[in-house]
Amino acid sequence: MNVLLHLEASEIKDEFENQKKNLSVWLESINDSLHNFKDLSEEKAQKLKSSMKNLRVQAVLGKAETEDALKEQQQKISNGIQQLQMNITEAYDSSKVKIGNFAGEAADKLDDFHTRFDLFKLQLYHGKEEAKEDWEQKKERDFKYITHH
Repeated sequence: MNVLLHLEASEIKDEFENQKKNLSVWLESINDSLHNFKDLSEEKAQKLKSSMKNLRVQAVLGKAETEDALKEQQQKISNGIQQLQMNITEAYDSSKVKIGNFAGEAADKLDDFHTRFDLFKLQLYHGKEEAKEDWEQKKERDFKYITHH
């Protein structure tokens, strides 16, 4: 995680795309295990499948070329992760033959993804703050230069 905090702007975009791919691959892998939960109601299973599908759609979207596009994708992925976490919790709570291992492992993995995607938001904000500071310092230096010459 520490490495993620110190990426440059272009590296942030590349790593964001890399994490989207990782999320997509993971969603595919857990989608295959849904058929193992025979005691899930059709409604709960459908909610799980739907939230997984929606999140996968966000994860396979084209590359975010601009900072605004990246922020928008990050927000939608973050919301999708939260929705999937809620649906897994509901499915776990309603299953008779508890889907415990799956729910616990999925919750851990989703927390990890959520943290990673939140870091991108922080990095973008931090980058903007640094840019503002650089701009303010440059203006101040230029002003001092102009007033002294």
